[in-house]
Amino acid sequence: MNPLERLPHRPPFLMLDRVLLLEPGAWAAAVKNVAYDDAHTAADGGWPSVLLAEMMAQTAGLAAGGGGGNALVAKLDRFRCRGRVAAGDRLLASARVVRRLGASVIVRSSVRVNGRRCAAAEIVLRFV
Repeated sequence: MNPLERLPHRPPFLMLDRVLLLEPGAWAAAVKNVAYDDAHTAADGGWPSVLLAEMMAQTAGLAAGGGGGNALVAKLDRFRCRGRVAAGDRLLASARVVRRLGASVIVRSSVRVNGRRCAAAEIVLRFV
């Protein structure tokens, strides 16, 4: 089974192109190649930072997998976004499970472009 099929999202709302590494319940890494013809790319070729948050949340959902059912984002904490993401960039999202609290999972996630961190957040997911 393709790891992306574990997510309830489908294009154009699926923000990941390919899963590179996955250990459900521990960590995940995925890639997104930003193109000019993506549905969410602005006319100037830029990508809104809210899409980086969604990309981190989807990667966090893969990392937290194994909790049974779908995970909903309960909280997005310490979100930082630096720099600009533009068409032609290859984004690497990584997520690591920090703690499990009953049906909730705390995950630290980040997005890098060319080795430079452009976004990071701590995400609380709640399994339903």
